[in-house]
Amino acid sequence: MNGRYVTVSIPGKNTFLTFCEVQVFGKLAPSLPHVLPKSPTDIHKPIGVNIALGKFTYQSSTFHSTGLSGKAVDGNEDSDFYKNSCTHTNKDFEPWWMVDLTSKFIVDNVTVIPRGDRCVGTMAKYEITIGDSKENGGKSNPRCGDKVNISPGEKHIFKCYGMQGRFITVTMPKVKEFLSLCEVEVFGEQLINSGDLGTAICAIS
Repeated sequence: MNGRYVTVSIPGKNTFLTFCEVQVFGKLAPSLPHVLPKSPTDIHKPIGVNIALGKFTYQSSTFHSTGLSGKAVDGNEDSDFYKNSCTHTNKDFEPWWMVDLTSKFIVDNVTVIPRGDRCVGTMAKYEITIGDSKENGGKSNPRCGDKVNISPGEKHIFKCYGMQGRFITVTMPKVKEFLSLCEVEVFGEQLINSGDLGTAICAIS
């Protein structure tokens, strides 16, 4: 059979449907063009809804009124600070920026776009932490992947492989520096505890 969408349903009944895993095996239909990715990073392009968009944000300090922390979750990926699209801290030691997702999420990846206009120097090192603590800007939470050098204006994807937490923090570790981010995107799904299912558990058991 050929198709793009695979659906599983319980026909003719008004009931709960619960799965632990669905796997689909097959091959690309020969009638469809197979387009190779333009670059290696396209293979890992995040798919889904940016769960950080428009959420509450905080940063270690604010250098200028145009560099507010919310600029990193406004959906504008322009890396030119002078186009009113980026955050900006003071020259802090280990400056940080944090987004509050308002509830706990399973995080697949985090995309970071630092400032990239003419006033930025060379690449800088960044790290991502994810967890439920907002103490010290969330910097003590578990780290997502390795510390990474990112060039000005470069869009970098941190793979977090299902880490869980409410607070996502971007930090420049071990340096006294300005932190300016033009967009931070978070992709994942909300964590639902078994207790949140309520009567659904009783009905299934």
